[in-house]
Formats: sequence, C-alpha cells, structure tokens
Amino acid sequence: MKALFTFTLSIVLMCIFMACNSSKKLAGKDAKHALKITRDLNFVRPEMHRDVAIDDWSIDGNIAKLAISYSGGCGDHSFKPMFDGKYMKSLPAKAGIFLLHDHGNDNCRKLIMDTLYIDLSEARYDANAGSVIIGFNGSEKTLEYSYNAK
Repeated sequence: MKALFTFTLSIVLMCIFMACNSSKKLAGKDAKHALKITRDLNFVRPEMHRDVAIDDWSIDGNIAKLAISYSGGCGDHSFKPMFDGKYMKSLPAKAGIFLLHDHGNDNCRKLIMDTLYIDLSEARYDANAGSVIIGFNGSEKTLEYSYNAK
C-alpha cells in the first residue's frame, strides 16, 4: 500500500513539475513579450559575430518575427537587440539592428531552432508616421517597417 502511495505521489509531482516547465515563457518568445531594442549611441558592432543565424524574418505591425538557429542545448541563451541610432541616408532611411547573443557558456552542439519577437518602435526614424528600411546582422534580407504616430 505504501509503495502505491509513493508511486502515485511521484507521478503527481512529476506532472506538476512538467506543467510548470512547459508554461514558462522567456522574454521575446512571443509577440506579447517582444524584446525591446536598446538604443545606444556608443554601441560598437562586434566585427565577428556568427554564433546565431537569422534564417528568415518578417514584420507584422511594430513586431519583427525572427526565425533563428544557434548551437546549444545545455543552458539558457538570451538575446538583446541593439541599435546605434545611426540611419543610412536614403528614402526611406535605413537602420541596422544588431542581435547580441549571450550563450551563457553553453558548449553543447545541438542545433536549436527558435523564434524571437522584437518590438521595432525604437528604430523609428521620427515620432511621426513614416517608414524605415530595417536590416539585421546575419541576414541579407531587409524589410520596410511602416508606422503611424505614437
């Protein structure tokens, strides 16, 4: 009888643990919790930064949806979109967003494919309605981000 109780209790605890883990949402992993771009006029882009690949991306409203891949699987990874505040002179203006990847010393080699959501509001050329061409490091693709006044 005691063995049955112990077995049942361990099944219940395992289900609770798995439910808690599966509901965990990391920042930027859904559109509601999109990562905010950090605008830093002193930001200097690293010369070599190939530890995350942007396989494809799109824009819906103010949110960029990035399909990314990177090596890992044994630790937590975090991403931080950076913008140096500089625009290329063109019509419309062009802005480059740099995606910093903190791999948390994860030395595993599994290919992780994930989706990130990034709020593009900080890359607006001005506060009025307009548009700006957005590009990300690691992607040849650029898209026009059109927006209305805040």
